[in-house]
Amino acid sequence: MDEREAIRLCQGGDKESFRFLVELYKDKTFRIACLILNDPAAAEDVTQEAFWSAFRSIHTFELGRPFAPWLIKIVVRCSMKRLSKKSIQVTIIEKDDLNVADPRPVPDRALQAKETTDCVRHAIEQLSPHLCSSGRPISSIC
Repeated sequence: MDEREAIRLCQGGDKESFRFLVELYKDKTFRIACLILNDPAAAEDVTQEAFWSAFRSIHTFELGRPFAPWLIKIVVRCSMKRLSKKSIQVTIIEKDDLNVADPRPVPDRALQAKETTDCVRHAIEQLSPHLCSSGRPISSIC
């Protein structure tokens, strides 16, 4: 099967013959989408989208014309559409709208932390010296 025959069969409704065109142009269309998008995953999606679009509109293709430029135009259009969807949305936030928590500890939490530290230190001091394997007095560990 050649390209022209595959296109003719596709225009007649043969889905399997389109597989021939996909195999013939998948690498080229992927490279073009990659060049435009600079993102292989997005390029893969766009390539599939472009082939799907080409399949749906294959009946509009003129058999005497070259297929590659027609398909590439679809790939470029799909890639540009993807780029326009990826445009960055900027939201301006007023200073008063920011509700940033103060990184310093809340006074009662700081007091709780100190009490917990004191309690643990006192409990360590109550341990017998042989429980400490470092050989240093337990009070020097904390």
